Amino acid sequence: MDPSRITASTQSIPRPRPAPRGPSRTLTLAAVALVGTGAAFKYVATTMRENELAQRSSGLYVSVDRSGGGI
Repeated sequence: MDPSRITASTQSIPRPRPAPRGPSRTLTLAAVALVGTGAAFKYVATTMRENELAQRSSGLYVSVDRSGGGI
């Protein structure tokens, strides 16, 4: 662009930042994956606990010994 044509309005146009690259991007993706995995484990644990409590409160729950021993 010709320097004589540069005005204040063309200089003040905000330009979008490029996507982060390098270690910060890698750390961000790793953090997102770690949080997602943790959330999935927490969800499964909560669901299993709720199911167990629902079965116990129904009055039909029978405790089973799963030690693997004989009769």
